[in-house]
Amino acid sequence: MFRVQRQELLLGELRRHGAVRVSAFARELDVSELTIRRDIDALARRNLVTKVHGGATLPGPVDRTARPRQAPQRFTVGMVVPSLDFYWPPIVGGARAAAAALGVNLQLRGSSYDPDEDRRQIGRLIEAGQVQGLLLAPSLEGGRAPEMIDWIGRLPVPTILVERQPERWTATARQLECVRSDHALGMEMAVHHLHRQGHRRIALLLSKGSPTSAYLAQGWRVACADVGICDAMVIRESVALDTPAIGRSSAGCWRSASARGSRR
Repeated sequence: MFRVQRQELLLGELRRHGAVRVSAFARELDVSELTIRRDIDALARRNLVTKVHGGATLPGPVDRTARPRQAPQRFTVGMVVPSLDFYWPPIVGGARAAAAALGVNLQLRGSSYDPDEDRRQIGRLIEAGQVQGLLLAPSLEGGRAPEMIDWIGRLPVPTILVERQPERWTATARQLECVRSDHALGMEMAVHHLHRQGHRRIALLLSKGSPTSAYLAQGWRVACADVGICDAMVIRESVALDTPAIGRSSAGCWRSASARGSRR
């Protein structure tokens, strides 16, 4: 479990019961008591909890005799993702956990893998004037990608691309930061795993429209070269397995691989 997830659970426990015992909470999460103490220390430094002997409580009531202070404005981040299913829920969940641990609001919007819809959803967040930052996973397929990158780069709030990365360098793209899964490395790990299990006739099925397909194909080629198997058996969405060109190339590739295996 990540640190931000533990801290979110700890804050939730405090909101429900008003106090948390280090020993009991460590057993519940199956972590060391030192880990929980460090989480409490981190939250206490942000005045989200009050440390007590053996645990933590919620901050006490405000001293009414003290000079009133203006409450700090809570930071809000807008997040636009192309789907609310597939593998996006864990990504959104991670963003929510990190935001909660930092005391940040997260406003989520779902799009539909469509550049125009992306712009509408992003535009609504900006026009509302309630977000101080953006996490965006826009559609960057096709010839409109440079236009989208340029538009995002000119937004009036800091922006980070999530699971997306500009394909080409531009002055605007250089200014955008991005964070994404290492799909190429994941593919290499998968191929090596299958190879260690004794599999030699391995195929790759890719989606034609997925922005991750290029990274997966990259990792596929590297891994196949590493383990010495043919990398020609690649099927893309809407290409039937009985397509003559696919059938001939894959059959020849697999015959060659089998022949090499028999010689070994």
